[in-house]
Amino acid sequence: MEQEKIRENHDYEITFADTLYDNFGNWRTRSFSLQDRTTGTMLLQSMPWLDSNTNAPLPYVIDGFRIDL
Repeated sequence: MEQEKIRENHDYEITFADTLYDNFGNWRTRSFSLQDRTTGTMLLQSMPWLDSNTNAPLPYVIDGFRIDL
């Protein structure tokens, strides 16, 4: 119970980088992160897939996601 009270007072931030639309109108992003701004702790950070031929980051689709804190 005490842990739930502490969480209520925290400030969270979701950051998206390199957001774009592909040729089919799909929203894509190369990376995203979830950070607890109250403590400065990085809770979740994505890493992009790399193209095996060029080693360049590949965009991927995030249709929607849910994070329960």
